[in-house]
Parts: sequence; C-alpha cells; structure tokens
Amino acid sequence: MKKYKTYKNFITDKEADLLCKWIDNNINFFQDAAMGGKRLTSRFSDTVIYPDLAFNIQNRIIKKLKLKDYLMTEYKDGMVASCAYPGDHCYLHRDPVYQEGYQTLHCNILLSDIKGGEPFVLKNPVEEEIIKVSKKDMWTYIVSDIFHGSKLLIENERKMWVFGFCVKNNV
Repeated sequence: MKKYKTYKNFITDKEADLLCKWIDNNINFFQDAAMGGKRLTSRFSDTVIYPDLAFNIQNRIIKKLKLKDYLMTEYKDGMVASCAYPGDHCYLHRDPVYQEGYQTLHCNILLSDIKGGEPFVLKNPVEEEIIKVSKKDMWTYIVSDIFHGSKLLIENERKMWVFGFCVKNNV
C-alpha cells in the first residue's frame, strides 16, 4: 500500500501561473523555511492575505478527498506558499500533530517545472521512495505519520502550495 496519493493535473496551467505570480508579488511576506535548504515560505506570516483562487482550490480538495470532521492546520487559513531555489532540499522529518486525536494531512501542489527537488517518503527504515509529480499535480499524505522530505533542487525555482488539514482518519 502506498503511503501517498497523487492527482495528476489537479489544477490548470492558468491556476498554476496565477499562484506563481502571487508568490512573486508577495515574497516580502515570506521567511526562511528553516528546513535545511534554500526556501522561503509564507508559513510564519499571520498577515499574508491569500488570493481567492487558493481558497477555491482548498474547497476543491475538500470535495475531492471527501473530507469530513476535519480542522485546518495552524498555518494562516490552513495553507502555505513556498518558493525554493537551486540548492534547496528538505531533510527527512515528520510534521507535528496540531490537534490531539487528529492526524496532519498535507495536500501539496507543484506550481512550476523543476529539475531535481523531488518529494520522497520513507518506504521502509532504509529506503526512500520518490514521488513522481509534475507541474499542476497534487500529492497527499499524512505528514504526521510518514517520514518525508525532498531531494536537492538542481534547476529552476520550485514553487508550491501546501494545504493542511487535521483529519480523524487516513485519507
């Protein structure tokens, strides 16, 4: 059984381009992600104002995954935008449980074409499994249960959007 699910072309080219443009125009709200690489994130901002498009996609995710009895993660509006630069990577980790009795689910959408920087999960105690995604794809997993990270980003900026939920049952 896979520890993650992928959804090919979850958003359109236009949606990806609009979210990338929003990141470019709002990068002043971003801070270092503190994940061992060269990445800026909106995660630490409580003043950032996300575009309506992001909320529309968030609602699309809720419907697609048939989420019930969920809460949003602690991030503002339950989402995070990020921009990583060549040389970025993310060390192997698990995310926290934000609400007792819930698991933390992340729904990540890749917004840009990249070389390197692939997400991965720990398949077993010593083997990583690369998650194959392209621009516009979404991948989901219970990040509070599954060790995960990303490989070294070689070329291009990796822009992505993370939608976080606290869920009672694995999705």
